[in-house]
Parts: sequence; structure tokens; C-alpha cells
Amino acid sequence: MNVHSRHASRTAGHSPAGLVVLGLSLVAALGGCSQGAPPAAGSPEATLQIASAALARGGVSEFMRAAFAPAQLEEMRADWDRERKAPVKASLNVEVRRVMKMLTEAEAEQKLFDLLEPQLEFLAGQAEGLAHTLPMLMQGAGGMGGAGFSLTEELFEGLIDRIPELGLTDPEKLRRALGKVTGAARRLGIADMRGLAALDFDALLTKADIVYGALADVFSVYGLSLAETFESLQFRAVTSSTARAQIAVTFSLFDGPSQSTTIPMWREGDRWWIGE
Repeated sequence: MNVHSRHASRTAGHSPAGLVVLGLSLVAALGGCSQGAPPAAGSPEATLQIASAALARGGVSEFMRAAFAPAQLEEMRADWDRERKAPVKASLNVEVRRVMKMLTEAEAEQKLFDLLEPQLEFLAGQAEGLAHTLPMLMQGAGGMGGAGFSLTEELFEGLIDRIPELGLTDPEKLRRALGKVTGAARRLGIADMRGLAALDFDALLTKADIVYGALADVFSVYGLSLAETFESLQFRAVTSSTARAQIAVTFSLFDGPSQSTTIPMWREGDRWWIGE
């Protein structure tokens, strides 16, 4: 087995959609700039800096290409081609079509506001519970533990601690957030699951850029700045050899308590990539 196929196989078991989720989750661990001296060229830290700069610009697709080797991306592309050819469950397709119609129809923002505004107190009361279960949901979505990332409740402490001050019951914030969500849904141009399956892998990543941008916009509406998380980034090599490295990343999610995680890296030629 050649080196490309050997490292590509390390992504097996992670669906392309799940790996896109992984890229989004790394927002919390990678920022637009690092503190201290710039990392040496060709180092694991340099790869993380390039990838994180892509996230800071709002590019999930650019991040994926900077973080994962061409062979890994080819494996993801092949996985997605297999997945999108699988039969779509009719009931799921109908439900997704219903939701996308609700998000994109004329005056969608006002209709959704009228629906949700009377329930703001109830929805705000559910937010903390959702924040606590989000790590488990994300792990289930992409099987990310096998990629070397441990997503635990601690990762979201900054968000959980700030829930009372976010203004989740503020009607005007709801209105602005809905505008961001519906605007992104229209830009996606996807009506249902069959529309999603029609996308090739590169188009899928382009759509992920739209989703990421909307996520950042909604966070901003509620006073949660990804830029603050980016600026808090610090990383250092825990272990390093000529072919493998473990990089410790320390950060503060939304100006919350300091958190840390470890990112595995591997080397091919003069480039380092994320993965074990």
C-alpha cells in the first residue's frame, strides 16, 4: 500500500458530511492567528495556522484543503459519491423539503418570527440543556472521536456559562438571527435531500461555507464573537518526531474559561496534515 492510500484510509468510517462537521467544530480549536512567534515553515503548527486562517476568512472548503492531505480528500470524495447514490428515505425527503420551504418562502422571516416569538421564554429555557447535549450530538454526527478529537461538555463551557446574558428572549435579536438563517437557506439553493445528493464533493464544501458563515452571523447577533476565540489561540507541540506530532491547542471559547484539546498530525514530504 502506498503512502497516499495508507493515510487516506485513516479517514475511513468518517462520512464526508461528518468531516465537514469536524471542520466546523475546529472553529473552537483553531483561530485566525497564534500568539507568540510565528511557527516555523513546514511545521505542524504552520499547517494549523494556514488552516485556521482559512476558517477566520469563513472558508470551510479552504480549511479542509489546507488541513487534510489530497489523498484524504480523495477518500472523502469517494465516500460522498457512494453516500449520495444511496436511496433517500421518502419521509425524510418530505420533511427536509417542508423545512427548506419554510426557510425560503416569501416573508419567511416574518412568518417564523410570528411562530417563535410567543415561545421565546420556553425556547430560552431549553437552551442550556441543548448546550450540554451538543457535544454528544456532534460526536454522533461525524464519529469524530476516531479523528483524534475529544468533544466534551467542557469544550462548550464558555457558551454554557454565558447563556443567561445572551438575550435569548430579546425579540429583535430573534428577528435578526432569523434573517441570517433564512438568507443562508436561500443561498444554499437546496430544496430537499435529493437536491443535497445532487451535489458533488466540491459543491458540498461550497455549501458548507454558507452554513459556516450563517453560524458565525447568528453567534454575532447574540454577542458571541468567533474573533475573540481566534485571538485566544495558543498551540505547542506535546510530542513530535519526523513523521508524527501531537499539538496541544489552548483557547477560550467565546471569552469563557480556558479550554484545551490535542490535535494529531502526520507528515508527508515537507507538509504536515491533520490525522493520526
